[in-house]
Amino acid sequence: MLPDVGMYDTILILDRGLVRCHAGHEVRELQTKDFDCLVTTYLVANGKLLCVTETVPSDEWRGGWRVEHGVAIHEERHATEPVTTRHTIRAYGRCRDCAPILVRSDGSGFPLTLVQEHSVEVDFELVVRAGEPLQIVRTSGSRDEQKEELLRRGLRVLGDDEQLAVVHREVKDVKKAAGAKGHSRRA
Repeated sequence: MLPDVGMYDTILILDRGLVRCHAGHEVRELQTKDFDCLVTTYLVANGKLLCVTETVPSDEWRGGWRVEHGVAIHEERHATEPVTTRHTIRAYGRCRDCAPILVRSDGSGFPLTLVQEHSVEVDFELVVRAGEPLQIVRTSGSRDEQKEELLRRGLRVLGDDEQLAVVHREVKDVKKAAGAKGHSRRA
């Protein structure tokens, strides 16, 4: 379950396929409040947890800008230090590929909406032990289990095939397509 909003540290998963939601979708970014919450970036790379410490200055590294095939790319180089103290880090995020859980709202609030989207949450524990590969264990349940939790909290969860849910997804798809067309006209 996602904790309250506030300061947190970010964990980026560079090792492909290592972290997946219950449905098997790859998760590439997590957050944690188990460190100092100083908006520090951590990396999971080559089976290790690394802390990004500082930008590495270099006369040869001229700001990290380059253009490839008409796309500007900005890069920076950073020093890292391995996290070696033995402990378990709780981390959380959202699956960007799972369909959101749709909940019927009363239409109040801003913006006016009859449907609220709840992203599928993903929770993990990262176990750090000196001299051992990093272990990552998923602790969150499936989308259906999260729907059940929302129902227990008294929310009106829409079934995926309910008419309001179907219309909500159709409107969202039309808006997305219209946005993509508008973006391509600017290019």
